[in-house]
Amino acid sequence: MTETVLVVDEDTIASALVRHVLSPRGIRVVERRSGPAALLWLESHVADLIVVDSSLPEVSGAAVCRQIRSMEHTRHVPLMMLAKRDRFADRAEAQAAGADLYLVKPVLASRLIEIADRFLLLRRFEARGERLARAGGRRG
Repeated sequence: MTETVLVVDEDTIASALVRHVLSPRGIRVVERRSGPAALLWLESHVADLIVVDSSLPEVSGAAVCRQIRSMEHTRHVPLMMLAKRDRFADRAEAQAAGADLYLVKPVLASRLIEIADRFLLLRRFEARGERLARAGGRRG
């Protein structure tokens, strides 16, 4: 099964970097330029990792994170916020909105790979546990 990373960023260069780094690793990268477009996509699709820019048009990145966390099927999907500035208040807002990680742009490709690999591995283990639970494979 191909893993999917949703990138929500109006900055085409930042989105292209994520795509350029992750696609050769067999990861499907879906790009959306706004929060509403990403939320609409998430209504009928599943992502294994979501990357949200903090300063989106129309709706803030933090607001998008809160909406993602409020959706049943995305509640536990790893969520990473990218930002242009590194301020304590912004980090706190991202954490309060449900972001698992806050990174400041520009992000090194090697760091992006490392983080994506960790989150996607965690997601694989969670999915395996859910399949076992549905199949009655848990032993008590």
